[in-house]
Amino acid sequence: MAKFESSEGLKFLTHLFDKPDEKFNREKIVQIAYNEFKEFDNGNIDNRLRNRIRAFAFNANPEWFTWYDGKRFESKLGWSSKEFIDWCENPLNEDSDPVEFTTFKEQMIIPFKQSIQVRKEQLPVIIERAINKGLGNSTKNIVFDQSLNGTTFFTNVEMFESGLRYIFSAMKRYISDNSKIAISTQQNLVINNFRFRVLKIIHIGSFLNSNSSEEIIGGDLLEAKDRFTGLCNWSIQAKFDDGYFEKRILKDTEIPEIESIESVEGFTHLLYFYA
Repeated sequence: MAKFESSEGLKFLTHLFDKPDEKFNREKIVQIAYNEFKEFDNGNIDNRLRNRIRAFAFNANPEWFTWYDGKRFESKLGWSSKEFIDWCENPLNEDSDPVEFTTFKEQMIIPFKQSIQVRKEQLPVIIERAINKGLGNSTKNIVFDQSLNGTTFFTNVEMFESGLRYIFSAMKRYISDNSKIAISTQQNLVINNFRFRVLKIIHIGSFLNSNSSEEIIGGDLLEAKDRFTGLCNWSIQAKFDDGYFEKRILKDTEIPEIESIESVEGFTHLLYFYA
């Protein structure tokens, strides 16, 4: 997904074409973008995100939607749609970039970019919306670490926010007046030569009254798993009756599903996003 920020094709679907020695060519950009997309579309991408990318970039008759500024946004524009192609082939637009054309910018470029990337300063806003929907007024003792403000990563933003809502909803019945939730991020964590952004959500002082071998994913957490599948890796760290363990709910490498750990402050969610 980072290719939308640094590549020879996908990048220019949402950024100005800034190669001084080359002339803008829609067909060439789309073809390179298609080849790049096939390279990283290895079956692990969320289907909803995959379909949105295909509609935005490659479908002749695109129909796609996302949630933009808290509202459902629908579009029938894309890089391979007739209206877009006609604009690019019009001699009057020869020295213009479609990314900067007002109609395309407002009706497809910006909404699409907002749907695939959590941008700087956005993460606290997204988390607050998820808390309001999942926890309501159950607790006001929530600590947002400063690290959240500068965090950016690519994902299906709509499904990410929905998954967070179910995480907080799952906490609701365990919340008391004295409950405290701490939320932070870790930048550039390296695991097996891959860099990750890690979102950490801790319900401080909350522990499980079950054995580590028992299933802990059900109800709202099962809904969260559905939303996070294909978006990120997800682990839960907690104190069980038989000790402290990390249980990996979603993973894409050959690592153990459960491992013993030293200790945790409380029931902890770790969401790993490729940097």
